[in-house]
Amino acid sequence: MGHSTGISDSYYRLTESELLEDYLKIVDHLTIKSESRLKTQVEEIKQHDTVYADAIATLFDQVMKLMAEINKLKGERQT
Repeated sequence: MGHSTGISDSYYRLTESELLEDYLKIVDHLTIKSESRLKTQVEEIKQHDTVYADAIATLFDQVMKLMAEINKLKGERQT
């Protein structure tokens, strides 16, 4: 008949992109196969490895600068 009860107007309706975003957050919990979960874990490990590699490279650069400064100070002290 096209009459509105007014109740459905009070509820928040998600957009398709919001529904997809929420679904993708829980898809691993909905699937029986663990392939998707393992793939996600591998990606997370790769991200952590990249962060750690960057941190190690930064620390290495700092150590090299400190060693150069120490050698410079040793050279000044000997003269």
